[in-house]
Amino acid sequence: MKEWISPIPRNVHLIWIGTNDYPDYFQLFLKTFERYFPGFDIKVWGNKDLTKKNFPKTYKYIQQAKKLQGKPIYNEDGEQIFNKDMEPYLYSKWAQITDLMRLEIVYNKGGYYFDTTFEILRPMYNLLNKKNKRFVGCNEVPRFKDHNILSNSFFGATPGNPILKRLLKKEKLDQIDFYDQGVDFQTGPGYLRSGIRLNDNYHIFPTTYFYPFVEEYEPGVNPPYRKYGRNKCHSKKKGKRTKKRLKSKKGYIEFPCKKYPKSYALKHWQLGKSWLISEYYTL
Repeated sequence: MKEWISPIPRNVHLIWIGTNDYPDYFQLFLKTFERYFPGFDIKVWGNKDLTKKNFPKTYKYIQQAKKLQGKPIYNEDGEQIFNKDMEPYLYSKWAQITDLMRLEIVYNKGGYYFDTTFEILRPMYNLLNKKNKRFVGCNEVPRFKDHNILSNSFFGATPGNPILKRLLKKEKLDQIDFYDQGVDFQTGPGYLRSGIRLNDNYHIFPTTYFYPFVEEYEPGVNPPYRKYGRNKCHSKKKGKRTKKRLKSKKGYIEFPCKKYPKSYALKHWQLGKSWLISEYYTL
């Protein structure tokens, strides 16, 4: 194995909060991290780690988000909103809480953050071992040298990185509106890329390295610059290859996935999106 020359330390950070038990898919995917990241320190941050000592910059804002967890959602007219079965929509703030956690974790410790819906497909040591690259990420759509559509599902940075430092400033955090359903721009991918300047030291990997497919933005609507696709290793019904049944109505998966030989990782989009509201109804 080559000497590690990247300024980003060999740390892998994952987050699971809310319930104490890992979902079955994460238990499977965690094995792929352990297999393909030898020599890395892999840590799953959980409920017990969510302290003011660990998160001095974001703890105040995390508490604001937690107060809304499970509360009814109202539209701009003050009307409570419901799904198509007329069940009330409730705030799910775990995604936004982890949005803030990942920024401060990587800022303090350095290393690479991954969503728990990632399955690692092959070794990344040589891919990540780049000299003088102090921030790395990947776009969901193929604008390889542009950070305008940068996902926060995966990124890596040096401790004290200036990009993350900008995002963790009090005046920046004070602007977050946890009532706003535009999560992407309040704490998510839009928030992350707002901290990047064109003269910063950053590197964007080709889209298919981490996102071999991307789902439709709306029914029948392609995302910009890329056609939507489906997860070749997941189905709603049991098939010849997708035999592993997931709980909580998550469908069936083929594990390990071998359908994307040119990719380093696979983001299982359909296993997340706890914050997403596509349509709603009022009384």
